[in-house]
Amino acid sequence: MREKDKRFIWMQLLGFDKNDPDRGAKRYIDQIGFVPDGICALTFHPDLVNQFRGMDEEYILPPDICAYYGIPRNIERERQEWSNHDLRVLCHELKNLGSGLYASVMGSYLDNMFHQEWLSDHKELRYRARNMWGTLNCLKRFKDGTYYEDFLADKLAETLVAYGFEGVHLTDAFCPLMNSRYDGDFSTDMVMQFIEHTGIEVPADIRATFGNDDDDKAINQRGDWIWNNYKIEWLKFFDWRWECFFKKLCAKLHAVGKKVLVLGMYCTDPFESMFMMGFSIKTVINAGVDYIMPNIVPTGMYMQTGQSFFQRYFNQIPLIRAQTPEGKYLSMLGVQDASEEWNILNHAPCKLERDMYTMFSFQYVDDVSSHRSMNGLMVCLGDGIPSKDWRWMNERLDIAFSMDADGVEGPLVV
Repeated sequence: MREKDKRFIWMQLLGFDKNDPDRGAKRYIDQIGFVPDGICALTFHPDLVNQFRGMDEEYILPPDICAYYGIPRNIERERQEWSNHDLRVLCHELKNLGSGLYASVMGSYLDNMFHQEWLSDHKELRYRARNMWGTLNCLKRFKDGTYYEDFLADKLAETLVAYGFEGVHLTDAFCPLMNSRYDGDFSTDMVMQFIEHTGIEVPADIRATFGNDDDDKAINQRGDWIWNNYKIEWLKFFDWRWECFFKKLCAKLHAVGKKVLVLGMYCTDPFESMFMMGFSIKTVINAGVDYIMPNIVPTGMYMQTGQSFFQRYFNQIPLIRAQTPEGKYLSMLGVQDASEEWNILNHAPCKLERDMYTMFSFQYVDDVSSHRSMNGLMVCLGDGIPSKDWRWMNERLDIAFSMDADGVEGPLVV
């Protein structure tokens, strides 16, 4: 008998109410009409972890932790000032109700818009692409040569335990890194890591650019040298770095009883994910990640761009499962997002219904039988949805999850 399909929700703290004694935990569970297997609180900013300073003192969390990009409101309520103690109460109350809260963080950097950001004091960890500085590159080293991932693993374990989170949910601009590997990161540190790992000999003109990361010309020169001569080695290097990163992170968090969920994929299949991003889903699963969340939001993308990616995006499902059948996957069900300003539930409900049924119709066929390709779903985002709309979605999700198959007579993807 297969494992029960998992139902996770990704949502902002705006969906809870810090003025309730339980910080809105029961109110929200009653509103959605079921107890989810997990709730990923979009606390958004990595400074939830980077600047964590314990629980002895109560302090107010900055706006870009209390809401996605610090937006002032969603359809339900104004942004509230959550403290570290408020968030701890919410974690424990949701656990008491049979669910649990995950810390969902992005690798974002907002140039001190809402608070003095940790990354402003550690510029060496910022992503350096062709012609631009980006957000956090979690694979980089501090000025003293130590790895951010070692700092992160220790700090994250401390943070999750202190709050009572079930685990961490690493998402946009954190994993995978922003842009493609053609764009970087071509900082001195990442290129030095690359040549230290591969032993490739560096020409004198390239070595002369090291240490000059503010110069776009130097960055592009390094990038062209690597991409034109060592593209495959560059991609395999990032695959190796992600393996190192997640082995450390998963070992540390599993040791304290916490799980690791990763968004980790913006491409249409495992090959493209590796070829464009240097990110192998198989490598990450084998490193210990508990769940991968394929970013399947074709209707959300259509509403933002006018382009239909339906067939391409949904083909992620069978290809991922075929490549790494041992992994656990939560399909991302794009419903609405107040920060990004799209709402499929209200503007394209028939397409949302189609998305639900399509996600869970894909089967993986092994030597014994067929199995559903996905292990469950992640509703994105789950705050600001009224009870009546949750009832509508739950009815259709029950249908989608009931579509078990004894065999497959349709076309197979090989």
